[in-house]
Amino acid sequence: MAQYQLPGDFFFGAAMSGPQTEGQWNQGGKLENLWDTWSIQDLDSFYNRVGSYAGNDFMAKYQEDLRILKDLGLDTYRTSIQWSRLLDVDGNLNEEGAAWYHELFRASREAGLEPFVNLYHFDMPTYLFDRGGWESREVVEAYAHYADVAFREFGQEIKYWFTFNEPIVEPEQRYQEGVWFPQLHDYNRARTVQYHISLAHALAVANYRRAYDEGAVR
Repeated sequence: MAQYQLPGDFFFGAAMSGPQTEGQWNQGGKLENLWDTWSIQDLDSFYNRVGSYAGNDFMAKYQEDLRILKDLGLDTYRTSIQWSRLLDVDGNLNEEGAAWYHELFRASREAGLEPFVNLYHFDMPTYLFDRGGWESREVVEAYAHYADVAFREFGQEIKYWFTFNEPIVEPEQRYQEGVWFPQLHDYNRARTVQYHISLAHALAVANYRRAYDEGAVR
């Protein structure tokens, strides 16, 4: 049987996200996001009617799950911070939410895993969607602020960041093809959303570079 040797700098890992796995969707000061809203309004749209309520209860089982990742031979994994858990409605840090992520990153290091962190997995806080979502420049600025808070809060713990997961998907699924809540079918609105997501990414990168220059991130 042929054997293969991975390069020494190869990242061997797996991927998950906060809204898919954390559970505890309405605990610890977490705000409602679009997956929660969709679950509340139409739980039958979700396989086995799971919705956002359960995930795999990662917040309760993270130590066990991290051990499983390590037992699989992985040395990295990607997860996400939930905007709706990290900040309150005024854009201030939710201390309880921040404490959870600090503990997760600490436990990851203890388990011998390097966490890669994504800032957005299609999980916009519902109150911001009600203000226009990605069609609104106000929300673009709110995201840039959220990213800046995250970089500065966790910048000494996290080395690898992603601004958006699959940035082309939300304009298609939510605004164009009508697959995701609230099932919109508007090509022009989808293009506005795509533009604003690109702009939000650029603003977040600028905030990261500023935080790096100031020594807030490693």
